[in-house]
Amino acid sequence: MAFDATNQEMVLFGGLTEAGVRLGDTWTWDGDNWTEQSPAHSPSPRAAAQMAFDEASGQMVLVGGQTTAGGSSETWTWDGSDWTELSPPNPAPVAFNPSLVYDPVSETVLLFGGMSTGGSAQNWTWSWNGATWTQLSPATSPPARYGTAMAYDPVNGKVVLFGGVGDSGGYRDTWTWDGTTWTEQFPAHMPTPIAATSMAYSPATGSLIMPSGWVSPGTGAGTWSWDGSDWSLLSTFASPPARFSAAMQLDETSGKILLFGGLTFDGSALGDTWTFGTQNNQAPTATISDPPDGLTYRLGDVVPVHFSCSAAPDGPPLTSCIGSDGADSQVVTSGLLDTSSLGAHDYSVTATATDGQTGTAGISYQVDRYMTTVFAHSVKSSAVLG
Repeated sequence: MAFDATNQEMVLFGGLTEAGVRLGDTWTWDGDNWTEQSPAHSPSPRAAAQMAFDEASGQMVLVGGQTTAGGSSETWTWDGSDWTELSPPNPAPVAFNPSLVYDPVSETVLLFGGMSTGGSAQNWTWSWNGATWTQLSPATSPPARYGTAMAYDPVNGKVVLFGGVGDSGGYRDTWTWDGTTWTEQFPAHMPTPIAATSMAYSPATGSLIMPSGWVSPGTGAGTWSWDGSDWSLLSTFASPPARFSAAMQLDETSGKILLFGGLTFDGSALGDTWTFGTQNNQAPTATISDPPDGLTYRLGDVVPVHFSCSAAPDGPPLTSCIGSDGADSQVVTSGLLDTSSLGAHDYSVTATATDGQTGTAGISYQVDRYMTTVFAHSVKSSAVLG
């Protein structure tokens, strides 16, 4: 499953039923409902196919999967109404359950790991440039594995990989990809070894979100967050039941993460749909503490403006708090009023949250050639949905 940015909808293909039957159906999610599509052409039924939206080419890409004939190296694209099989000069590797993500840094689709047809875990890194697959040779690489969680972190500008299963057991390590090589991270906190889970960016938290995956029978529930340097276990109002091999991606239309299906630890298939986002839909607030609204200043006066911004309680975190003169509260302690010209002026501050919502505060003032007259009023403020 992946979000189709061209057609602004989530696309889901294939999968595996509880009875072990491979599926070849295509479904789209519009933010409220699933709709089955009827394309003229389609990949054969398969499980564990990987999908990603290639922003550079504007195409939805599907690669691999397990068909009734075995592993596949096929590459398909979806245009919103039909599937097209491509014939790249170099095909993708035949691998079970690799990880796939679009990397904006290299402007390619990145594939990592998977299990080979011989049954061995791999640590290969491949890239798709819209026309062909190329195996890369990074200076460092995670150990061989399959079933890893992998997603792009837009805040820190890196692809993040966690966990998976190797030939000798599960992993709980964290790696980042900068466009050319892998670097292992050493966070203070780590989830237990998790495999067959997913990871996606949440604008509500400004971090990567990873739900439960396969740990051991009866365990694995919980939702973890990666902020670029450490993992933390989130306390959510509600959580999906523990599962593995669920499909999960950010729905860019709603700004919420969408999770569908998966398998329980007793092998039962799930068909439920969950979304992850902030419960509090309120915008952040901006405040100007000094000077008050309605004052008059002399031409050329130096007047500092003290302001601050706050995220809504239990709402998404702030990304910026900036005055209309360009003053950034993360860099300087105050802004400055413009008193270089006579007449009426305004100064405003804008608070922006990770989900795009904004809050503003503003004051009006006059610039006179001779005197300063005080006409103090309450500071104007408002909250605006982004």
